[in-house]
Amino acid sequence: MSAVALLEACVANLDAHEEAVNATIWVDREGAFAAARAADAEHAAGGPIGPLHGLPLAHKDMYYQAGRLSTCGSAIREDFVPSYSATVIERLAASGAYAFAGLNMAEFAQNGTGHNRHHGDCRNPWNLKYITGGSSSGSGAAVASRFTFAALGSDTGGSIRLPAAANGVSGIKPTQTRVSRYGVMPLSFSADNCRPARPHRARLCPDPERHRRARPARPDQCRNACARLRGWAERRPPRRARRRAHDLLPG
Repeated sequence: MSAVALLEACVANLDAHEEAVNATIWVDREGAFAAARAADAEHAAGGPIGPLHGLPLAHKDMYYQAGRLSTCGSAIREDFVPSYSATVIERLAASGAYAFAGLNMAEFAQNGTGHNRHHGDCRNPWNLKYITGGSSSGSGAAVASRFTFAALGSDTGGSIRLPAAANGVSGIKPTQTRVSRYGVMPLSFSADNCRPARPHRARLCPDPERHRRARPARPDQCRNACARLRGWAERRPPRRARRRAHDLLPG
């Protein structure tokens, strides 16, 4: 499969569902297709290729990329264009990947729901009425919607883990400083982490509207869960009949 074909698949999903999901802040289509064609040409020429050669990615819009917009989810930085790139962006590029979009996020990574009054709220592709979690809202939603094969986010107080859980994707929170934070918008020096999000193989959401209709109603799920819980509680032996931990210890 060619790099251009990979990008076309991402763009097709983006065109079909971005209006509903609102996962991106900016998209560089022209630059992306130029990068994909260059990757295919390098492969055809037999040149050296990296492990992520020709892979289109999109990242939370707080990772600096030289010459590209980096809003950090705020109107204050709507025209901010850094002159240098984050270390993680450079390392991904060295592996052959390229970025084609900046993803929606909570303003300055400051809330856990992902809401954003400046660029519009990012919506959960599994159910558009639900939140995506934040602050890496666009990273979780874009990966779940197949807009990108993976995305960078950040975690200071849950911004990796919340969107990953809410959108059904895998999010990695590495040991702090294990991944360089150079060129990434700082929030808390003692707590910031950089991370990737990638899809669960069995939990992709190619058609958010179809999946929303197919899911059972939430009240039914709650009633079923409560019924199972009541049944378990009724079968559970009385507290007095249960042995405590200290009963198992020697005299």
